[in-house]
Amino acid sequence: MLDFYCCYEVDPVANVPHGMVHIHLLPRMYSATHYKGPAGRTSTAYDYTSGWLQENGYSYDDIDYYFEKYDGKTIRDSEDQRNEVKIYCPVKKRM
Repeated sequence: MLDFYCCYEVDPVANVPHGMVHIHLLPRMYSATHYKGPAGRTSTAYDYTSGWLQENGYSYDDIDYYFEKYDGKTIRDSEDQRNEVKIYCPVKKRM
């Protein structure tokens, strides 16, 4: 099951636009993956991240939100090689 939220960063919280809700991300450890390539292959960035976590003693911490950050370099629904997305996944050190 997946929920998708389209988010916009605001500061202060009082500036949340009408009709939108506030989601507060608590401080925690995230992996950061910078993906560059066709939008249709973004899943390869998650595969890379999964491998890196495994090799370095981390695992996903599914207690919090995963998020992808799109900006002016993001070209959604395109096979353009210039497309860029930053992917943040909550992680924890394996015991």
